[in-house]
Amino acid sequence: MSTLSTLIHFLEAPTPIVVVDAYNMVFALPEGTSEIHVELEKTSKMCGVIPITQKVSIVTSKGLKYEMANLPLEFGKLISTSNEVTTNQISLQTTAPLIFTIELIHNQSS
Repeated sequence: MSTLSTLIHFLEAPTPIVVVDAYNMVFALPEGTSEIHVELEKTSKMCGVIPITQKVSIVTSKGLKYEMANLPLEFGKLISTSNEVTTNQISLQTTAPLIFTIELIHNQSS
């Protein structure tokens, strides 16, 4: 939870904060429109768009398998944790901040 708190705290920072581990890349998106470039060959293409505020986030997307068109996302109702990137350029428009997460390809060494 402290990682999410940090992402939200620095949401408006001039340099975006991105959290990367061996399996995932996670970052916060501010209210408005965000363009995300994805290097598809480095990901499994599985992604999530998760609301993080106490209010409903109305989301429109381009570049995902399950596109959202003014879709309300809200904890306790609908969240988008099992979506898939279909192109290397994603556009997300939201009325409230979101968390975007994408699964990275994990190369296991023998």
